[in-house]
Amino acid sequence: MAYYRSSTTKLERPVQVLNDAYIDTKRLIEMMDGLFPSGDYKARHKDNRWMIQAPRPLTDDEIESIYQDSSSI
Repeated sequence: MAYYRSSTTKLERPVQVLNDAYIDTKRLIEMMDGLFPSGDYKARHKDNRWMIQAPRPLTDDEIESIYQDSSSI
């Protein structure tokens, strides 16, 4: 499963890899759309990991915000 939202410029940025355990996909995509409204990012899911390319790395707080609530697990 892959989610891409990218401007026409090729992204030449480092990849940030996140383990997908307990990541809420909807929250991830909504957050990425909010942080990068021009769509200048890539989010790809492969082998139980999310590979993120964006204008800047996600902060620890941003990453924590996309985890599922323990009540919904």
